[in-house]
Amino acid sequence: MSPSTAPTSWMDRDNEVDEWMRGRTMRPAAHRGLYLKRRREQGNTVAIETPVSRKRRIIAYALTDAGGQADHTMTSVRLLIARHGYDVVHELADVHAPHAPLARPGWLEARRLVSTGFADGIAVLNREAVSVRDDEYAEELRWLGDRPALLLLVIHEAVPRRKLGRWLEERQIGWRQIVAQVLYVISVTAAVVSALLYTDHH
Repeated sequence: MSPSTAPTSWMDRDNEVDEWMRGRTMRPAAHRGLYLKRRREQGNTVAIETPVSRKRRIIAYALTDAGGQADHTMTSVRLLIARHGYDVVHELADVHAPHAPLARPGWLEARRLVSTGFADGIAVLNREAVSVRDDEYAEELRWLGDRPALLLLVIHEAVPRRKLGRWLEERQIGWRQIVAQVLYVISVTAAVVSALLYTDHH
């Protein structure tokens, strides 16, 4: 090993950590949840340090479940806002689907209320309520941070997610679709077997 190799390696790692702490680079997938959590917390710190002359007003935002309801999620979000000592200024919901945030009317309305100063932030169940894509989620963090406005999560970004669930979510595949496909394959297989048996006996 050359004399310069070890120090350079150490310096590279130190610079990488420094950039991470300042939110300049996107972390590898293994650390991305922690990185995004750190970015959100940094933005929230700035928002909290920005003085307001009243109690902070937060939008409760949720995605509907498979049955088209958002009651359970909305209850969790309301409790989160209350725990922080803030007021729920408005409740908004969108259909649960991995659409880009800016393609969802409820999220656009939440943005509008924040940008006009009617609300001081948005509270959601988890980061997937904003976007399943890291780049889209990071962009919303940037937008809120520029206001500055809060983004509160019941379940923070660093909580591990099931890989299969994420894969299905990003491809807009629901469990009903999976069951339908399985039943279709079974029916086709049964038809083929029946045809082969019929051929064998004749």
